[in-house]
Amino acid sequence: MKLAIVSLLLISSTWLVSCKSNSTSPNTTTTISSGMTATVNGTAWKSDAVVGFRHAPTATPNLQFEGWVNQPFVQIPFNASPAITGPGTYPIITHVTSLTENSIEAAYNTTDATYSDSSRGSMTITTLTDKNVQGTFNFIAIDDFHGDTVTITNGQFNIPLQ
Repeated sequence: MKLAIVSLLLISSTWLVSCKSNSTSPNTTTTISSGMTATVNGTAWKSDAVVGFRHAPTATPNLQFEGWVNQPFVQIPFNASPAITGPGTYPIITHVTSLTENSIEAAYNTTDATYSDSSRGSMTITTLTDKNVQGTFNFIAIDDFHGDTVTITNGQFNIPLQ
């Protein structure tokens, strides 16, 4: 009798582990596993690491996250206005200047240059919780010093928030 119960438990646990859910919610889109990817000036880019923070609603900015590569160093950081509290499509601009502004700052940083002057584009946030932010982005940024332009397309992110 004990062997039959143990066998039944093993079969049940194996069945439960192998089941997959196909349900999706309209506000949840799985992009990539934890990380960030994009096409930068026509070349595929994938972050080595990501980090994200969600601050109290009165802080400026409320949501900060980024992906980066160490060698050669490339960083794509985002700062979202406190007014952004859920999924939606938001403009990417150079500087968020108001607590009520529905926009996101973006930059493209390398060891040699910071591309954050006259940033323009958009970000679609598909999931935003206290623990995770997911979505897509596209933007163009200009080097503050030389005026060179970087074009970032097909951006995707899935970042745990601290």
